[in-house]
Amino acid sequence: MKLTRIGTDESALPAGADALLQQWYRQIDAAIDACSSSVAMAVRVMPGQRIEGFGTAFFYSRHGWPFLVTAGHVLEDVIDSIQRGRGAGLLTRGRKAMIHLSKLEFFHQKELDIAVAPLWKQPSQTYAHVTFFDEKQVCPNFPEDRLYAFTGFPWTKNKTYTGREIRPHQRIATFAKHSLESIDDASPFVYFPVEPDRLHTSDLKPTQWALPDGARGMSGGPVFAVRGTPFKPILDVCGIGTAWVPQSNHVKALRFELFDAWLSQHLHW
Repeated sequence: MKLTRIGTDESALPAGADALLQQWYRQIDAAIDACSSSVAMAVRVMPGQRIEGFGTAFFYSRHGWPFLVTAGHVLEDVIDSIQRGRGAGLLTRGRKAMIHLSKLEFFHQKELDIAVAPLWKQPSQTYAHVTFFDEKQVCPNFPEDRLYAFTGFPWTKNKTYTGREIRPHQRIATFAKHSLESIDDASPFVYFPVEPDRLHTSDLKPTQWALPDGARGMSGGPVFAVRGTPFKPILDVCGIGTAWVPQSNHVKALRFELFDAWLSQHLHW
């Protein structure tokens, strides 16, 4: 299910505006679906040959250099899975060819909770089935006049019990523009409040989202700033989803321009 959070200003829209709003959110969903080969799910094999998703990653190209990007704590889970003999790999929704994470070399920054693997060190066929976001699709900072969309693969929706091929379930959570809460302007992170009793589907129907389990697994996914029109939304990567903060009911994202600056310092890898 794709979730949309409707803010108080939108709930006060004049009669007849709901259809346009539904169109807007449905088109956002469709635009993110169109990026399916750029966003991947981290999976591991559990006892009984069960497959379980546990995180999200995406592909980013900077000046032609290809990278895999995820959250730092997702990398920690990758290492734990490999050490336990369960292995860890990436599946994309486009073509489900597996990328084995044990074969990648990662660099990480613990304070920013980010991890990145330079893919040019791998044979090109390793990532021939994926597509990359690039610097032209990056939004500098979080503009106040945008909608924001998190996406990723929730753990509760991405596990099998029979050894069958997993069918990735991607969740999209859209936040109204006024809901952006930067708790500290000097912080590299931005925060969005989640009000469980104000969650709606893209059809504007009330829905429930079991938190924090509903967000577990989405860490490491891209966060988009949405512009354009209700009939043609344009997505700009503005952040990396990093955490659910249960103490305050917030989702947390790293500002992508800070990640980009950090990455630029290490392009000599």
